[in-house]
Amino acid sequence: MRKRLLWGIGIGLVFIGWVALAPILHAQSPTPIAERLDVEIQVLADGTLEITEHQAIRFIGTFRRGFREIPLRRTEGIVILDLRDDQGVYRREASGQPFTYEVEESGDTIIVRWFFPPTTSTVRTFHLRYRVRGAVRRYPEGDQLWWNPLPAEHAYEIRSSTVTVFLPPGAIAQRIAAYGPADGMVLENGQTVRFQARRPLQPDESFEIRVQFPHGILPPEPPAWQVWEDRLPLYNLGLLALGLLMLVGGPVLALMVWAWRGRDPYVGIVPDELAEPPSADPPAMVGVLLDEQADLRDILATVVDLARRGVLTIEEVREGFTHDFVLRRTGQEADLRPFEAVLLRALLDGASARRLRELRYRFFQRLPEIEAALYRAVAQAGWFVGRPDRVRGGYRLLAFLTGGLAVLTGIGAGNWGGQGLWGLWAVVVGLGGTALAWFLIAPHMPRKTRKGAELAARWRAFARGLRRMQQLAPEEARARLEQYLPYAVAFGMERRFLRQWQEIAPDLPPPPWYRPWVRPVPDSAPGRVPGHAVPTPSGEGPGVPSLDDMATSLTGSLNAFADSLTAMLNTAADTLVSRPPSDRGGSGRWSGGSSFGGGGGGGGRSGFG
Repeated sequence: MRKRLLWGIGIGLVFIGWVALAPILHAQSPTPIAERLDVEIQVLADGTLEITEHQAIRFIGTFRRGFREIPLRRTEGIVILDLRDDQGVYRREASGQPFTYEVEESGDTIIVRWFFPPTTSTVRTFHLRYRVRGAVRRYPEGDQLWWNPLPAEHAYEIRSSTVTVFLPPGAIAQRIAAYGPADGMVLENGQTVRFQARRPLQPDESFEIRVQFPHGILPPEPPAWQVWEDRLPLYNLGLLALGLLMLVGGPVLALMVWAWRGRDPYVGIVPDELAEPPSADPPAMVGVLLDEQADLRDILATVVDLARRGVLTIEEVREGFTHDFVLRRTGQEADLRPFEAVLLRALLDGASARRLRELRYRFFQRLPEIEAALYRAVAQAGWFVGRPDRVRGGYRLLAFLTGGLAVLTGIGAGNWGGQGLWGLWAVVVGLGGTALAWFLIAPHMPRKTRKGAELAARWRAFARGLRRMQQLAPEEARARLEQYLPYAVAFGMERRFLRQWQEIAPDLPPPPWYRPWVRPVPDSAPGRVPGHAVPTPSGEGPGVPSLDDMATSLTGSLNAFADSLTAMLNTAADTLVSRPPSDRGGSGRWSGGSSFGGGGGGGGRSGFG
């Protein structure tokens, strides 16, 4: 208890001491104060300004250097003439030695840094003289000097400030104004104007001055930046109109291009449903014909079709907790189409058999080759005006280039927006809308020939007919089931088709090219023939088959086939596109006139250290 009390008293004393000493420590920290910051601005006959800044700085603490940063905006250049203090003139050299200064032009500012002997607790007065070109605005109603003579950013107090403007011979002040805590007056028959701060200026506080005198005394040519600013409203209006034109015209043009180059020909009336395939074309080519994409579904449909045609056999295997499927070559590989041969090489790679899991993280590298072969096949068949992938890619490239132009314009808008050219943002929006329109129509730009359009319409009718096969007689439908299965896979309706198969022909055994896994039955089981396996329904537990089990074994085999084939397709879909973890990511699939408004030049920053 006593220790806690002592700790509390100690912490309290430290806090009270810190509160009491904080003002003293703050007062003793190195801090400059501008006792006076006066500026003289001489407007020369050629319109150039010669400006001299007089800074009387009281240093509290020790200081060795100072800096002045002057913006170049609304000027045609600034030249530093000289720098001195009450002890002498400074040399311009980048040595960092006392009584030297250096000048750096960085971006849109010019920076002066000067160095002096260590100065402590005294007043030192610096005189900086520089020349500004192109800062006086020319207007028919009168030329104007609009300038911020003091640094806009400063970390010290300015206790007094006077700004004096000397007009060129023959010029008389017509109108003056001060923006900020300052008042102005016209002296000496209108040739001199003086502005005086009404009170001390706090850190980062300044004021702007503006003086108008008759036009025609200075050369009449306005500075380039003024011409730019005077034309800004016109530029912005034009850019706004251009942006709106792009935003509306870009999508309209894209729609017109689709109607002219992308829309399929009209084929007239086609039967709503067809009971038989309209052609003997393989299911993968039919899948590309219908959706204009060579995708994984077309590849899986080809695997099933090759098995149906006796080129492959598919076997489900289970070893402990391992569940896989084996693709086995039969040797009957005559009359393969080019894309089928490419797929077979990718699946087996010269081997007689291969498990699906062996293709994991490997097969994806062969997908582009297979897809390209499929696109070539449909183009050579005369179904499309051009290869669908190349047509689609061309319009996506156009969308990408337009989007890239929008990004570059956005970067320009970010840089030029600060100078008043906000109309560029309208162009950015217009280009972005146009790029989006091209991107959206790109998938729909592959155009079928009349032959391809007619065939596609008839194949869609056949796909609708597959959904109603259960209305056919079992004998008629049974002969078509195995033939139509690959097309059902290509159409994305294999689950529904397999259910129909089970409903129409429940006693039909699985096709010979597919061997679902069957659970072995012990040799001692009644009715069990040693050395043979009895198929059991998928999902059933182990046990001794009854006579009913034996009677329904064929139905169970068909159920096992449907479940196993669905599992095989799902496993293949996941395996064939799988990538190693390291390969994942990426895409997969003021102005003018004599009115008082706007902003002036000058300002900048100042400090000491």
